[in-house]
Amino acid sequence: MNRALSLFRFDESWILGLLIALWLAGIAAALTQADLVVFGALAGIPVVAIAIAFMLRVISGNRAATLVLFTLSLIMLAAVFRIREYEDKSLDFQVLMKLGSWALLAGVIFARFRTHFAVYLNGSAGLWLLLYLWMALTAAYSPAPVPNAVAVFSLAVFHMFTVYTLSFNSERSIAFTIILAALFLCAVSIVVYFVNPSFGRMWEWVNGVRIPQNRMRGITGSPNAIGGVAAFGILLISIFWREFGPRMRLISLAAVVVFAASIFFSQSRSPIAAALVILIGYHLFRPGRGPLVIICGVFGGALLLALIPFMDNILSLLSRSGRVEEILTATGRSYIWETVLRLWSEKPLTGWGYGAMLYVLPSQPGLFDAAAHAHNLFLEVLVGTGLIGFVILIMAVVSTLFWGFRLGEARGLALVFFILLRGLTEAAPFSGVAGFTYISLCLGVAIISRRQTEHRYAAAQNVRPRRVPGLLSRA
Repeated sequence: MNRALSLFRFDESWILGLLIALWLAGIAAALTQADLVVFGALAGIPVVAIAIAFMLRVISGNRAATLVLFTLSLIMLAAVFRIREYEDKSLDFQVLMKLGSWALLAGVIFARFRTHFAVYLNGSAGLWLLLYLWMALTAAYSPAPVPNAVAVFSLAVFHMFTVYTLSFNSERSIAFTIILAALFLCAVSIVVYFVNPSFGRMWEWVNGVRIPQNRMRGITGSPNAIGGVAAFGILLISIFWREFGPRMRLISLAAVVVFAASIFFSQSRSPIAAALVILIGYHLFRPGRGPLVIICGVFGGALLLALIPFMDNILSLLSRSGRVEEILTATGRSYIWETVLRLWSEKPLTGWGYGAMLYVLPSQPGLFDAAAHAHNLFLEVLVGTGLIGFVILIMAVVSTLFWGFRLGEARGLALVFFILLRGLTEAAPFSGVAGFTYISLCLGVAIISRRQTEHRYAAAQNVRPRRVPGLLSRA
């Protein structure tokens, strides 16, 4: 009797079965009436249902779902599916897709804001949010307030989502997630580079005709962008290699080959140079390696002195054009820096507004259309957000580095330094919307901020804080 009555209980399985039956009946009716619009709407219901269920799992703190969303968002962040002028900020399908992915991340952040409010503002991470707040205010008086405000929104969203994700995921998992996203972007870019050269290669206008060049841009915005993605992937593999399992290491080895090919085809030098410098410092400046540092310093200094007589020939080989001036002027960046400093002197306190250089620099005498930003992270912030924004940036950087060194967080420092070194010749990530390599800064700041939280909690509980093997710390 009880078994018979149990058949009529409306539990979750009955409700799900009823919904599926109604859905199938609706599709059958739409096909019978040949109403393709209704059929398409009904056919999309399962997709919407799966997406909602997926987002609910992310909001509930499911690790796998959160990492999948993070991976897809990173791919969408860097991928480019069409060609248009750099100054064109109109809405199209690609912009809408990117805005949609950022909105999903913002929705997760908002849904968990009450429980993670302190996490977002803790330690050095709070200073970076203060910087983004000031950038948003300056965007209001920039030449294009709406696009620039959206760009700042992307910076804040990815910063907060990275901090949120790290609050319940391991550093290794997040690093491997980023490596997979980078591997996808680089592998597809190489295919596009050969299959569709007009899209996958850098191009320039010559007498009104768009001419493809040899440098690969792939499915990213520029050769430097895909080069940065590859260099970032190599950096992550190197500093997290010891924590990877056999499968992760096998995938990472294949990824290194793809990343190296991407750097070769893109001819992008500054990202891989920054990554190599960081890796050398990361592996040298560790406990017990003082003699090795001295030996390498002496050997490097002697080698540099020996090469001084041949410096012109070396610089000529390093340049793409074969001219020494290309290296001495940082491929023309020194002229841009002079103009940027002159523009800053006109509005020293509040700057021209975040992202303004995209509209201001190309019209300056002696420059060219490609000079769309300051080609230096610090100068871009200085001229865009003024002395106020520059001071906040310096405070955030100093705080992050201070706590990173004090707590011996070598990985976090390596990720932050990667952006700072690359920022000597590139304005990214503060020249517009967030880029793929910007996640290096986000992850580095999140790691150091989490260690600050652990340190303060341990101090409050009068216990010894957990130590992580790294710079200035012993395993």
